[in-house]
Amino acid sequence: MDWRQVRLAIILGLVVAVLVSPAITSGAFTEADRDLLQNIASKGLDIWDSIKNVWRKMKDIEGIKIFGTEYQAGNDGTIFLQLKDNIGDPVNNGTCYINVWYPNLPNGSHPIWLTDAPMLHKNNSDGIYFYDFVAPSYEGVYMISAKCSYTYSSRWYYPPILYEPPYETQSPNRTVIYGTFIGDTVSLNNYEDFVYTQCNSETVGGDKFCVAYYRWNLSESINVSSLDVFWMGEADNNLYITFYAWNWSNSSWFLLPNDITLKGTGYNYPIGIGQLASNSLTSWLNEGIVISENGTVRIMVNAMFGSTFFQYDNWLALRTSEQGTFITDVKGSGELHISPAVNVSAVSFDALWCKIRNFLALLHSTEVTNTSCIDPFTLKQDKRIEYEFEGDSSCPDCINMSKYQYIYCNWGCNNESNMPFCNPDPMWVKISWIAGIIGILIIVFTLLKISGVI
Repeated sequence: MDWRQVRLAIILGLVVAVLVSPAITSGAFTEADRDLLQNIASKGLDIWDSIKNVWRKMKDIEGIKIFGTEYQAGNDGTIFLQLKDNIGDPVNNGTCYINVWYPNLPNGSHPIWLTDAPMLHKNNSDGIYFYDFVAPSYEGVYMISAKCSYTYSSRWYYPPILYEPPYETQSPNRTVIYGTFIGDTVSLNNYEDFVYTQCNSETVGGDKFCVAYYRWNLSESINVSSLDVFWMGEADNNLYITFYAWNWSNSSWFLLPNDITLKGTGYNYPIGIGQLASNSLTSWLNEGIVISENGTVRIMVNAMFGSTFFQYDNWLALRTSEQGTFITDVKGSGELHISPAVNVSAVSFDALWCKIRNFLALLHSTEVTNTSCIDPFTLKQDKRIEYEFEGDSSCPDCINMSKYQYIYCNWGCNNESNMPFCNPDPMWVKISWIAGIIGILIIVFTLLKISGVI
C-alpha cells in the first residue's frame, strides 16, 4: 500500500461515516449536522497530512549516489553527491559524511584515508554536498561510502556569511603555542571572501611549527546531536597539518582522524584556492568529553614542516546539528580512481633550460635521508636532495628540496637506533634467523669437509 492508497482509504472512510450518520439516514439534515461534517472533513485532512508526512519519512529511501571520477596523483578533486527524499525532492538541510579507503596497499588491506569527513553543502544548489581534496600518491581504486541525515536545525560557529541563520556571530578565541600569527580570527568566518590570517613558523627542535588552539562557546545550541569542525587554508610549502580536540574529562588533547598535506600553492601570498579538511566529533560528543559544562569547545591546529614556512588560514568553523522532530538516515557508496601523475605541458626555452640545469645539478646531488618515530606506529621519513649549486627565481626546481613521508608500521616503529625504522614482520625475522643458522652450518660443514676433518 502506498500513500495514494492510504489517502483513498481515508476518503472512503469519511464517505461511509457520512452515509451512516443518523442525520442522513433520517433525512433531517440541519445546520449543526453540516458543521459536524465540515469538522469531520477537516479532521480527516489533518490526519491525512500527518500520515503522509510520517509515510514519506518511514518509507524505504533509495540509496544516494556518490560521484568521484578519475584523477591523477596530486590533482585537485571533488567527491560529491545529490541528496533527495523518496519522491525526488532535493534535501538542503542535511548533514553528510564520507569514508574513503585506500587501494589494497602492501602490508595493509585497504587502510582508511578519510574517516567520517563532514561534507559541505553547495549554496543555492538542489541538494548538492561535496568534499574537495588533493588526489593521494597511491594509485588504484578508492572505495567510498556516505551517510546523510535530514536534520531540522543546524548552527554555525563562526558562520560563513552565505549560510542562513540561526548562527553564532562571535569569532573563536585563539591561543598561540608556536609561530607568529597576524590577523584577527574574525577573518576566519567565510572561505569565499579570500580574507586570511597568516602564521610565520617558529623553530622547535629540528622542525618548524605553527600551532594554536581556538575556543568556541556553544551555549546557544541545545540538544546537540552532531558536532563537526571545518578548516580551509593554504601555505607556501607542503605543510602537514593535524587537528586535535580537548578532552574535558581528563584535561588532554586527542588526535582527530583526518589530517591534510598542503600543496604549497601560496608562494608569497595566498592565491584563493584553499584546501579543505574536516572532522566529525560526534562520537566523542556522545561520550560527553568535547563540550565543557559551560558549552566550551577547544580545537588545536598543528602545522609542521622541515623549513621556514608561511601558513594562511582562510576558514575555521564549528557546525552543530540539533535534534529535530525527525531524522532520516540515507546511505550510499561509490568509488574513486587515482592514476600516476603525468606532466604534459608546452615547455618554453627558459623552462627547458631550467630543466637541463636541474638535470645536471641532480647528477651531482646528494640525497640525505633522516627518519624518526613520531608515535609507536608511525615512521617519519625526511628525504633532502642537496644540489651542488642552488637555483634562483628563474629556476626554482634547482633549489635544494625536502620531502616528508609518513609510513604506518604494522609491527611498530623502532626508535632505538640512530636511524629509526619500521620493525619487520616477526615471521620473516624468524625465517631470516633460521636461514642464517643453516647457512653458517653449511659453511662450517664445507670447510671441515675440505680440510679432511670429516
